[in-house]
Amino acid sequence: MADVIYKFLSVEYAFKVMEDKQLKVSLLSELNDIFDCRPNLPFTADPSRPESSWLAEIRESISQRTGLLCFSEGYQSPLLWGHYADGAKGLALGFDPGFFKSQERIPVKYTKSRSEPILLKGTPLNEAFFLKLKRGFFGTKAKEWKYEREVRYLVNLEECVPRTRMYFTEFDGHALREVIVGPGCPARPAYLRNFLATHYKGIGVSLHTADLHPELFEVAIRRFPPDEPFVS
Repeated sequence: MADVIYKFLSVEYAFKVMEDKQLKVSLLSELNDIFDCRPNLPFTADPSRPESSWLAEIRESISQRTGLLCFSEGYQSPLLWGHYADGAKGLALGFDPGFFKSQERIPVKYTKSRSEPILLKGTPLNEAFFLKLKRGFFGTKAKEWKYEREVRYLVNLEECVPRTRMYFTEFDGHALREVIVGPGCPARPAYLRNFLATHYKGIGVSLHTADLHPELFEVAIRRFPPDEPFVS
């Protein structure tokens, strides 16, 4: 759907997210890409120090203050359902990106090479530099991850809710636009319809069921109750 970003979750965690109206913030230590936030940075500001120590210090500094909200721009990929929605037994929650304007959006680009050098001798340490630094850390991934069509938002951990050694950020109920029931999800769509009518009364969250596309290696959806053909 247009102007919607998706979060793929197991059915149990998806219900908790919808009930609490809170999203878990991803920490740098939890990211599943071993190259994530590890750009190629030849720091030459201080020739007496090895480049690895600069990178380690900056990464540690960022990880103590910054987390990520990670979404996808699409729901069609079977890899997304398989990797993040409990083997397609979970749900995809569709959010309005307009409700995340307070967080800094980082566009993700997918390349064959790691980030280009960011800090060279004589580079002024101003706001423009730190913006480029963050985009280099958070906005470059290997081309193999392109299927995710990822959208990222930087979150200040000091503004989050710490709970059970994790961080959460609250979202306005109007931010939830869609719920897609995975092809193998055990939750009945009729129950979800009643759940949304109770917890998101008057907001108008649309409910869809997902199935395998008859011709393509894609997931297709249909509005529930079924009043229209599947679309991809």
